[in-house]
Amino acid sequence: MSYTKPYQDDEFLVWMNTPRWVRLRPIDFISLEYKRVLNAVGILKITLPFDFEPTLLVEESILEVWRGLSGQFALDMETVWFLKKKELSLDDNGRETIVITASDANSLLDSRIVDSGDGPQDYANTPGDDMMKAYVRTNLGPDAATLRQIHTLDVQADFGIGPSLDHTTSGDRVLGTLQDISQDSAKQGTQVFFDVVCPSRGQLQFRTYLGSRGANRGMTSSNRLVLSPKAGTLSDVLWSYDVTNEKNRAYVAGKDHVVLQVSDPIRETTTIYSRREVYLNRGNVSSEVLLAAEGRSVIRDNRPREIFQSSIQNTAGIRYGRDWGFGSIVAGEYRGRMVSAMVDAIHVKVERGKSITEARLNIQL
Repeated sequence: MSYTKPYQDDEFLVWMNTPRWVRLRPIDFISLEYKRVLNAVGILKITLPFDFEPTLLVEESILEVWRGLSGQFALDMETVWFLKKKELSLDDNGRETIVITASDANSLLDSRIVDSGDGPQDYANTPGDDMMKAYVRTNLGPDAATLRQIHTLDVQADFGIGPSLDHTTSGDRVLGTLQDISQDSAKQGTQVFFDVVCPSRGQLQFRTYLGSRGANRGMTSSNRLVLSPKAGTLSDVLWSYDVTNEKNRAYVAGKDHVVLQVSDPIRETTTIYSRREVYLNRGNVSSEVLLAAEGRSVIRDNRPREIFQSSIQNTAGIRYGRDWGFGSIVAGEYRGRMVSAMVDAIHVKVERGKSITEARLNIQL
């Protein structure tokens, strides 16, 4: 997606630090490109002139991308980037360049496994946000074995506000475990998001977010931000409603031939063709409460899917970094319908002093 800007372009300043957070110098880059996705590892690429001092390009050097809007600079998306790769190239025109690739601070979560010690790390009936923090504390945070600790990484205090979950894991990567917990919390009705942010130089913090990673300016907000194709703030819109894989009545077979039926009475009677059944064999379960919970869970997981996706465009009146940001919830309007949707990915490209910011708006209802 590209567009013509009727406003002053954003400014970008990239600082390089040693792995010990000693700030070296700002980078005079040829091009800059980076992308972040919620609950995932982001990637940054910078093309440098060939006369850039190569001795500065040390493994795990720390890069800061500061974005300026009307002269006010902020660390974009609250993260820093760790240098992973450098390439020297010579093109057909004889031009030599250096390209470096870096991963954002969430990559630290992918550097450790869940160390089970003598057995799996089990959590039962634990709020999802606290469970995530426990896995981080014990595997790379302050409660990890000394050689596994990342001493610049702090963990946010427990809030105990996420859905209560059960989880067992052993040997999986911490990042994958956190992603699984996030998906499990979404199935319970309120998703827990996570991120590793840089609140101050030399300090990182693992944080969780209930419901959204950024500010809520959606349908329930008193400060609602409405984006639409008509206003020029949305493009490439997709809105779909899909009942292909719906299940709205579950037959749950338990111990001693007990079969419990659970249904969504509204959905299964929408039309004379709407009833869609599923059978679950839970022969080792005798509790009707647990059987009913299994039935509700499979109906919830196989409910109709309403998907709204779009790209966001900056305008003179609505700007990234001022009115919306990474993980924000906004109101998307299309063909007379309006829904709250989340900015779940941001992609920035900067070259020759001009920047393009692409953002993905996404929701599954």
